Amino acid sequence: MATESKSISVVHVDDEFLELKHVEQELQKGCDGYTFNITSLRSLESYNDFLKTGERPDAVILDVHFVDEQKKGLDFAAKTKSRWPDTAVLIRTTDYSCVQKALKIGCEDFIGKDNFEGEISMRTIRAVERVRSTTQKFRGETPADSKVIGETMQAIENRAPRIVSSSIKAVHIRGESGTGKEVVTEIIERVAGKPFVKVNCAALQENIFDS
Repeated sequence: MATESKSISVVHVDDEFLELKHVEQELQKGCDGYTFNITSLRSLESYNDFLKTGERPDAVILDVHFVDEQKKGLDFAAKTKSRWPDTAVLIRTTDYSCVQKALKIGCEDFIGKDNFEGEISMRTIRAVERVRSTTQKFRGETPADSKVIGETMQAIENRAPRIVSSSIKAVHIRGESGTGKEVVTEIIERVAGKPFVKVNCAALQENIFDS
């Protein structure tokens, strides 16, 4: 389902039928040369089944307010990013605290319920292009003799683009000597493509923050 062509596969999850139809009609118009292949789901239960068995989409538009179950909606946003790190996740909300939480777990953007014509399409395209660009850059710059080995490090490799593209400003890496903390910082620095300040907390003097 996910391709690098001008077609974008989208899964839209909302418990309101009219919203499902509104977004579907909006995306069916296409935008900037893109067309959309849309799957509409009306419950988190249906989406949970899709998460387990469905093919990875390019984007997921997820309403997080299911009968006031905001936390449950955000949990599914997190599940999506964990299951499909290369899928752009956009949540539908105007709740600022909810937006903050969504960005922290790696969601690419948020969309309100009152939209100008073409906004949903444009935001979806931008989110997908941003994820694709980050993923391509990351994979293209990974050296053949990469020191990253093992399932844990591979998981970090897969999640690094999400960390870099999120609103996270600081990363605290902990672990015993020789467990690969320096390698993790190199991964993040490589993906970010900009200066990354590494601090050895053990070398800091106790009174440094008092000065």
